[in-house]
Formats: sequence, C-alpha cells, structure tokens
Amino acid sequence: MTENFCKLSRAYETLCDTQARRTYDAQWVHIRHYQSTQREEERRQAEKAAAERKKAAEEFLNHQAQQRKLQERLQPLEKLRSQHEGSIFETNRVIRRLAAELKRIQDLDEEELRKQNERNSWWTYFTSPVYGKAQESEGEKQKREIERLQRLATKSIKGFELQQMEAKLKIFENALKDTAQKIVAERTKHETERQAQRAKEEQARKEADATRRAYEQMLRDRLAKLAVEQARLRREQAREEELRAAKEAREAEEARERARVAREAELTQRRERARASREEATREAQVRAARRTKEARMRTQPGTCQHKAFWPKIDGRHVCSKCHKKQNLFAFQCPGCNIIACAPCRQDARNEKGGFTRNKDRQYWEDLG
Repeated sequence: MTENFCKLSRAYETLCDTQARRTYDAQWVHIRHYQSTQREEERRQAEKAAAERKKAAEEFLNHQAQQRKLQERLQPLEKLRSQHEGSIFETNRVIRRLAAELKRIQDLDEEELRKQNERNSWWTYFTSPVYGKAQESEGEKQKREIERLQRLATKSIKGFELQQMEAKLKIFENALKDTAQKIVAERTKHETERQAQRAKEEQARKEADATRRAYEQMLRDRLAKLAVEQARLRREQAREEELRAAKEAREAEEARERARVAREAELTQRRERARASREEATREAQVRAARRTKEARMRTQPGTCQHKAFWPKIDGRHVCSKCHKKQNLFAFQCPGCNIIACAPCRQDARNEKGGFTRNKDRQYWEDLG
C-alpha cells in the first residue's frame, strides 16, 4: 500500500511540474520500449519454463512409452526364455535319472562280471571240492542270462534315451542362448536409441542455450543502446530547453514590441475612426439639411418632379403613396421627390406627364404636412 502511494505521489509531482512532465514525455517512448522489452522477456521466461515443464513431462511419458514398448518386445522373449529354462531343467532332471539308472545297470553288470570271474577262477575251481560249494544249475544260468539280456536291452534303451535327451538339451541350450542374445540385442538397441535420443536432446538443449545466450546478448546490447540513446536524449533535451528558453525570451520581447505597435496602431485607428466619424456625421448633417431643403422645396412645388430618374429599391414595410397599399417586403423611392410607391405605381408615375397630380396625391401631401 505504501509503495503504491509513493508511486502515486511521484506521478502527481511529475504531472504538476511542467519541466518534469516534458522530460517524462520525451523519455516515455524509451520507457515504453523498455517496459515492452521487460514484458516480452518475462513472457519468454514464462513460456520457457512452461516449455521446459512440458518437455520434462513429454520426456517422462516418452520414456514410459519406450519402456512399455521394450517390455512388450521383451515379454515374448522372456516367456520363451522361461520356457527354454524350464525345458532345460526338465531335460537335466530326466538326464540325471537316466544316468542314475544306467549307472545302476552298470553296477549290476560289473557285479555280475565279478561274480562270473570268481566262478571261473582257478581258486574257485580248486577250492570248490574242499569247501563243498554247489555247482550252478542250468535254470540259474538261464535266469542269469535272461537278466543280463534284460539289463543289456535296458541299458541300450536308456543310453539311446540319454543321447536323445542330451541332444534335446543342447537344442534347448542353443535356443536359450539365442533367446538371451536376442534379449541382450533388444536391450542394447533400446539403450542405443535412448543414448541417441539423449544426444539429440542434448544437442537441442545446447542450441536452445546458444539461442538464449544470443538473445540475452541482444537484449544487453539493446539496453546499452537504450542507455546511450537516453543520455543523448537528455543532452538534446537540455539543449532544446536552452533554445526554448532563449526563444521564449525573444518571443516575449517580440510580443511586447508587437503589443506596443498594436497599441499605437489601435490609437491611430481610433483617431482615424473618430475623425472619419466626425466627417461622416458632418456629411450626414449636410445631406439631411439638403434633403430637408429639397423636401421643403418639393412641398411648395409638388408637381415639378418628373420621376424619370432611377428609383432605388428599399426593403421593409412601406405604404404606397399612390394606391396607399401596404408593401410588406420592399418598395421603390423616387430620388427627386423621395416619394414611396409600389412597382405598378412607380411605372405609372414614370409614364405620367408631370408625375403625381395634386388631386391624386392629396393624402401623401397631407401625410408630409
């Protein structure tokens, strides 16, 4: 509130002071330009802040969209990798089971071979009568042979299954490796695109900074020019004030001289008008005297005027001396005897010999008497 009141006080002081007001009017163009420049700068700063916020929001949304796209591209690969890992785990479990079964069959074969070697050794041959060991029957031999053949078939089948599982495991491992490579390639591609986008944004930011610095330098140069122009304007204004003061002094002196000359001319004109008025009054008095003399002569000799001269028109309301009719607009007056008549009576008077007769104009002479 106090600041606004101070502004109002300064404005009122400027308006009251003629010199300060003239100075302010001279500087108003530059002040308005400076204010418009400040408003333009504030508007640009606000627009820049809004653009930066919008750009940050757009970058965030773009990053989110890129992440979603990356997840959408990686989701099938991740799912495929999970399937391959599950297949590898299941295949390894089957391989371990087959290997355990083959090892068990291999142990049984080795045990059977050891027993066979014991039975066919010389020590057994020589000690069998001593210890009384029973000889193996044909049924047992056949049974042992059948078990051996079964183990051999089982071993062959399990070995084939194991080879198949190992080949399948290699296929799954290769597929998993390819899937992992595809995932790495997708992530690398995404990272490369992101780095390229960041480089592009950094380049755009550098260009924007360069543009902003150039604009700020332009504003500084403009403000410097404005300060120089204001200083020049103040100097010119001071010179103009000096010239104006000198001109006002000369004009005041010239005005006083003109007033003196005007007073003298007015006095001369007054004297001339007074002299002309006196002369006009003298002439009018002489004319009135001559007219009275002429009218007196016409009263004594009314029939002497022939009414042949030019009758001037007189405006206003008049009464015709012949027909005694009222003329509302104008009438005519004889310059010789000063009688007033309407247009028809004037023509009759000019055509009649000797003018108006005494009998016809009795009323006129009575009016004049």
